[in-house]
Amino acid sequence: MAEEQPKKDLRIKSHVYDGMVRSPNRAMMRATGMTDADFKKPLVGIISAWAENTPCNMHLHDFGNVAKASVQDAGGWPVSFGTITVSDGIAMGTPG
Repeated sequence: MAEEQPKKDLRIKSHVYDGMVRSPNRAMMRATGMTDADFKKPLVGIISAWAENTPCNMHLHDFGNVAKASVQDAGGWPVSFGTITVSDGIAMGTPG
């Protein structure tokens, strides 16, 4: 049987927070809870159209939390943020 090869670090060097000059960037990320070990993890964006103004989107926050937990379980660092949501019945002037 072939000898098992050590796993290669496939992380791409970050131009955002790697290196001495990026210390302030890392300091900001540390304020979100990141540790030295977390900087080696892939950052994964969790985007949600969650909003309280539409009943069809209210549950999406919970789905975002499930996705966030799944990313953490898989060894990534999740970053949650929202995006624009539109209610056709209210914002678009349609009968709904």
